[in-house]
Amino acid sequence: MSLVIRLCLFTIFITLDFSTYAQEECAILESKEVATFLTKSSGTCSYSSDCYGPSSPCRDCNLSTTGCVWRIPLQFSIITNTQGDGSITDSEIETVLQFMNEAYGFGNIEFFQADPPRRGGNLVSNALYNIDENSMCGGANEEQDLEALMVVNVMNIFITGAVRRCGNNYSGMAYMPGGPQRLTLSNQYFPSVPSIIAHEMGHVLGLFHTHRDYNNSNAELSNGSNCATAGDMICDTPADPRLNIDQDGNFCQVTDPDCDCNKANPYTSICPGLDPCAYNGNGNFNPDMDNLMGYNPWLDCPRNRFTQCQFAKMQDVLTECHSNFCDDPF
Repeated sequence: MSLVIRLCLFTIFITLDFSTYAQEECAILESKEVATFLTKSSGTCSYSSDCYGPSSPCRDCNLSTTGCVWRIPLQFSIITNTQGDGSITDSEIETVLQFMNEAYGFGNIEFFQADPPRRGGNLVSNALYNIDENSMCGGANEEQDLEALMVVNVMNIFITGAVRRCGNNYSGMAYMPGGPQRLTLSNQYFPSVPSIIAHEMGHVLGLFHTHRDYNNSNAELSNGSNCATAGDMICDTPADPRLNIDQDGNFCQVTDPDCDCNKANPYTSICPGLDPCAYNGNGNFNPDMDNLMGYNPWLDCPRNRFTQCQFAKMQDVLTECHSNFCDDPF
């Protein structure tokens, strides 16, 4: 089985579009060490990790070298119920992989399937088809039941019917570095919204939401002056007030008749004359509307990119936190 390898190659990337959605996007599962997980070097995009393991055997791959590519092995596992609901085709998986490789390719990161998607057997389960992670509200964490189904030395991607935490539906769930090498996705948005898996993979590779701590005292200021210690702690991602909540504190809906959903509404008959990617909120913010780690939900302004410093952080995490992906290079 082929795992992470380093290649020097020339690749062409094309941006894809994707659809809008309205529910809560994702749930991050953090280890207790995550608050001190990465420290930013002042004035640069370099990071120093402390990710509970030895130095990576892939360190000799200088990611600043043109054409040097990290290839990350993935194992897709498709969970269905006993009625057969939830099937995902190989071509749908390939469509999503294409989007991911286009988005991550500018940072010399590439994904491939280590083995064909797994189906049937223990993956046919009514219990696993509706996963509830209730540890934060005093209940059981059904997501941990996936542990027994994982494959080692690959990134495990489980696609199931519903992903919930404490009664709230989510489109995906992922662990920050230091946790299990898996993420879980709802099939409701697979493959129609490929930005979701790209977003969740960003968490696996160490990225926080661009709006992290937007509603507390550690929020990043609109002028970015505290960018190294607040918000996502990355200074080339502008401060983000959280883009799927309007100025009244409500979740953005497709029709937003009062045009206050932090951007130009995509329906010009309702909010005419506004740039579809213009931020239309309060507080002198100028967020990245197309950054994959934000929550901009609009069809006409798709999320499809990372910044240079986000890539630097993910490359550091690959070196320090996921070195087992390199255990069987060819």
